[in-house]
Amino acid sequence: MSGLNFDEILKQQRKTEKKKKEACKKVYTFICNEIIDRIKKGIDVLHYNILLINMYDTEYDPLYTVDYIVTNLCNHEQFKKMIVDIQVKEPCILYIKWDNSKLI
Repeated sequence: MSGLNFDEILKQQRKTEKKKKEACKKVYTFICNEIIDRIKKGIDVLHYNILLINMYDTEYDPLYTVDYIVTNLCNHEQFKKMIVDIQVKEPCILYIKWDNSKLI
């Protein structure tokens, strides 16, 4: 009887987790760039709708992505000093507000 052994299962789980993080990083980088662009324009808010399905990435998980983005924005060296409010509305809509007067 052949089947997956424990090491193969762990290897597959790590590979899946890595792909999920890569997908999240792409969205996170896009949101950071959107915030920077809005700061340059004097805008202090961003509403962003996280895609529920990404047809090009089978490991994409929208709720994991939301959690990843919120956690990383709150820990970002520059943004954490500026961000006033982060809310998750509905399952995958982010509302991010910051204070432009706290620019570094």
